[in-house]
Amino acid sequence: MSAAAFALTGTSAAAADNLDCMSRPFEAGDQEVVDGFVRDFDLVEWSVTGGGEVLADVMNARADMCAIEFGWSDEAGTDAFLWLIGGFLEQGLKANAPISAEEIGRLEASFAAADEARLLRSMGPQIDPDFYGTAEPSDDDLIYLGGLLENSGVAATDENATFTGALLAARLTRIHWARVFAKN
Repeated sequence: MSAAAFALTGTSAAAADNLDCMSRPFEAGDQEVVDGFVRDFDLVEWSVTGGGEVLADVMNARADMCAIEFGWSDEAGTDAFLWLIGGFLEQGLKANAPISAEEIGRLEASFAAADEARLLRSMGPQIDPDFYGTAEPSDDDLIYLGGLLENSGVAATDENATFTGALLAARLTRIHWARVFAKN
């Protein structure tokens, strides 16, 4: 996994450098676990079972290593762990997408042009209810979110809408937890 795979905007250089510790290359056995998660990712199954204990062990070991190296607080280690989950989810979603790579690129362009603050307000409760609260997105927010798919030109099927929401949530997970990490 390369640092470029987890490139972020909106965080301080020091936080990004320290957080980048989480995306250093894994040892062979751990990389096999990560690769297996990405290769075999299934959104429906993951939403029920999570990533599994073996993947969590790999991620915890990495967070512990980085925490020792950089003197992170327990909270920062947890934030980094959650940031890494977002990255693995994004990779798994893209590797098993119901749409083409070109369509994913169009979705990403639509995400980049969107109002990030509004996206975090709308989807934040799914990412961090302690921070954003538990309110459901408003009808206006749902229309706005649906417009991201429409603006991308990707066919508006139920499967594509679910994929788009999950991909956006994974991306916002990384953005949110990087910001929280930078404050710890």
